[in-house]
Amino acid sequence: MKNITILNDKIKDHDTLEQRAEIVFKRVTESFNLSSLPNISILFHTSRLSFDKSLGRKTEVWEVGNTSRDNKIDIIHPDCFAKLSSHADSEFDQILAHEIAHIFINKLASGNQVPFWLNEGLAMNIAGQVDRYKTGSDSMFIDERFTSHLANKNDWDARVEFGAYKIACLFTVFLIEKFTLDKLLEVIKKIEKNYYAPHFEESILQILGKSISDLENDFVFWSNRIS
Repeated sequence: MKNITILNDKIKDHDTLEQRAEIVFKRVTESFNLSSLPNISILFHTSRLSFDKSLGRKTEVWEVGNTSRDNKIDIIHPDCFAKLSSHADSEFDQILAHEIAHIFINKLASGNQVPFWLNEGLAMNIAGQVDRYKTGSDSMFIDERFTSHLANKNDWDARVEFGAYKIACLFTVFLIEKFTLDKLLEVIKKIEKNYYAPHFEESILQILGKSISDLENDFVFWSNRIS
């Protein structure tokens, strides 16, 4: 049974794209233990104008993929990655895996609100996008209680140009190395419909055995050691 539907019936290399997407989909499923798998539709774009029109806004040059709550992915066609964005064509599979991972995370959370740092950080880890941040030489400016500043969309968007992705990615790497991926997935399963930081932090303490503030402090020391 196919889990991927390509919405562009007449798109170039339709069947090849479908097969490629199914392979990426299967790779993402290996990180999750779900009794039923989501069905995903993908709309490929060969122009920035088409991508912007579908999303209903003007996108940044680095934006090449977007996931909707109805399990639809808008993504730049792999032949156009380098032409239309700041990404290399070779990054297509990772970015598609990143968007598919968001759909799995949403399903695991039963559609409840996952804080942005955890949602984005986990998607990057599952998609294999860690090396660019873990081996990079760029320094980070880490706020005190940084997870509270990277939880909702407005705060996240305000910090995208100031290292939000790198901090989220590396903090999630740190948590996976310290507690395992399964423990983080357990945290996501416990998330409530309406995100409320004190309740989320209680779940962190209960499942991981340390407070979020202690984990943030431990991460700062860890990040300085690996850089």
